Amino acid sequence: MSLTEVEELNLDYYSILLINSFLSTSLNRDLSLFFHQPASSIPQGFTSVLFEIELDTRKSSRTFANISHLSEFHEESEVLCMMGMHFRWKESSYNVDEENYTIKLELFDDTSLKEIKEYHQDTNLRRNLHECSRMLIDDLREIPLMEINIIFNELCKLFPLENDWLEAHRYRCLGIHWREDPSHRAESESIYYEKAIDIWENYKSDSELNVNIDIGDIHLEIANCQMEDFSSEVKHLDLAIASYILSLDKPMVDKERAEIYGKLSKIYLLKRPYSDMENEACDNRLVSDETKEMLKYKNLELQETLKFCKHTDKKVLELYGNLAHIQKFIGYFDEALVNFEKVNQCCMDLKNETDRHIRLWANYKSVMEIYRDFKQNYSTALYYQLLVIENVTKLYSITPGDRNLDYWSLKEIQSNKSTIAQTYFDLADIYIKTAVFVLML
Repeated sequence: MSLTEVEELNLDYYSILLINSFLSTSLNRDLSLFFHQPASSIPQGFTSVLFEIELDTRKSSRTFANISHLSEFHEESEVLCMMGMHFRWKESSYNVDEENYTIKLELFDDTSLKEIKEYHQDTNLRRNLHECSRMLIDDLREIPLMEINIIFNELCKLFPLENDWLEAHRYRCLGIHWREDPSHRAESESIYYEKAIDIWENYKSDSELNVNIDIGDIHLEIANCQMEDFSSEVKHLDLAIASYILSLDKPMVDKERAEIYGKLSKIYLLKRPYSDMENEACDNRLVSDETKEMLKYKNLELQETLKFCKHTDKKVLELYGNLAHIQKFIGYFDEALVNFEKVNQCCMDLKNETDRHIRLWANYKSVMEIYRDFKQNYSTALYYQLLVIENVTKLYSITPGDRNLDYWSLKEIQSNKSTIAQTYFDLADIYIKTAVFVLML
């Protein structure tokens, strides 16, 4: 690797490495080092790197496996990793004796480990092919039109009995291609989307494919293309809602169900007129039906996500935070305080110091604002503002050269002296309001 690449990994706690080919690894460290080039033969600006990957090979997984018993060279203790795996950086160090960098990685978001029991109960080839085709569409968004057709032509050759619905995936992919093309002609993408929907309509009763998800995805994409035509946008948003709700009646794993709830929450957010948002911010008695549905599905998404994610996972923290901020905005203050407190509890267990203090600072500030501006409970507001100051002060004491969540975020915070000044301004404001409140009593 280049020294620049190694340094970039060191600067970002959320450095994620995507494996774009099969990756052969070994449980034997000495064997891995055997393939390293001596430092003297490496060009200037580059370095030898040994990756240490944390994997529990005792667990069943669709993404990696110990294949020593299948190899002609049993002594290699080979663990094969599939393409598409994601690893998160943990730490780097330079080994003087070995003349290389050791970069430690951990598996990132391998939900297959959580779903493996359900996976073994459902190993139907058609369903697996369908799921892989859905994921493939996201990876093909930016490739040339000719390559899209080549890929689907090959898929159709490999799976001739599934040609019909594989064509539906092709048409959706072509619709996305035309939507994102600089020359963008709405009629082109609509033709492809309609062809895909026509095919999927013939498979609605197919218990293996659950094509209502695909139909919902297409209607949501059409709605996003027609935001200037509000009536047409709402029509397709409603069709997407109907399709997603129907899909929930079919068997699916927790992650799939969470994704559907997330999409439904997003749709109801899109359906909220701007005038409703302003009214809701002024009076929680004017909260629209769309907002109530958005909150319902956002909460359901959170509950499903907790089934396969740790409470400290970024996804969980964001869901709790989003829910709390929406509730605060529309005046559901008690509910917002409950969710902010859950975020704070989760943040206490974060290993990364910078990440922990940044999140606690933001959440304590939101809680303080509720007590100060809406509940007029100045003693509690004071308590949370002191927690804000405590966490901001700790952020200023961290050395940016250390391993941090985001090196540049920390540098920006520390270089902006108005950040800490604002925390003391807010503290003074609470003291003033407390004094005025006492005088009024």
